[in-house]
Amino acid sequence: MLRTATRLSFDAVDPALLSHFWAQVTGYRFVLNEPDEVRLRGDTFGLGELVFREVDRWKAAPNRLQVDLFSDDLDADTLHLESLGATRVAEFQHRGERRVVLRDPEGNEFALVAQAADAAPAGRRRRASARRAEQGP
Repeated sequence: MLRTATRLSFDAVDPALLSHFWAQVTGYRFVLNEPDEVRLRGDTFGLGELVFREVDRWKAAPNRLQVDLFSDDLDADTLHLESLGATRVAEFQHRGERRVVLRDPEGNEFALVAQAADAAPAGRRRRASARRAEQGP
């Protein structure tokens, strides 16, 4: 039986460069820092580790897995990530979400997502409705 995902691995031509970018994005700490593999550990995003493994060459095709990072301030977070080395690819609305697609320094695409209030995850909706119930009419 499968367990929850605890690790996300990246192929990287320059593991040091890519890991430093993602460490700044996530706040994860370095637990292994070798020339051919770097590991970051934390729990901010529900993943225990981010792993950056050296590969001989960069893939020209886009990655088929995309990480979505949810944002409370999409414009400010986009500018912050661009200052760290991300490149903006696209921005659009889809099913109540505003999305900004970015590339990390090696071209891996990821997205910042701002959800509309009615598109919030069920846990968020419950907390908001519980607060309203506590406040009364």
